[in-house]
Amino acid sequence: MDYYQDFQKKLEFKEQEQNKRTIKTYEPLDAVRVKRNDSEYIMMASNNYLGLTHDARVQQAAMQAIQRYGTGSGGARLTSGSFPLFKELEIAIANFKGTEQSLVFNTGYMA
Repeated sequence: MDYYQDFQKKLEFKEQEQNKRTIKTYEPLDAVRVKRNDSEYIMMASNNYLGLTHDARVQQAAMQAIQRYGTGSGGARLTSGSFPLFKELEIAIANFKGTEQSLVFNTGYMA
């Protein structure tokens, strides 16, 4: 059996067992509630567990940062340089944690 047929067989088995994962779309209502197919749910699988995406202070600060700096860093810090904000954040984190230094990565994958 070739790779494609083996993959098809495994996929069919997942479908039969109702164990095939699919991407589901929802509409965020607030920090913890979402709407999907005309029903409301509590979102318990989000990285927004503190509800900061809907906090007015965070939204205002984000809008101010976008107006000043744009919507992206422009590239990896080692190749294109770093925004002063990253260094300020690293100093603030080090001070908060009581450590000599800290290092900020834009994603867990990058770390």
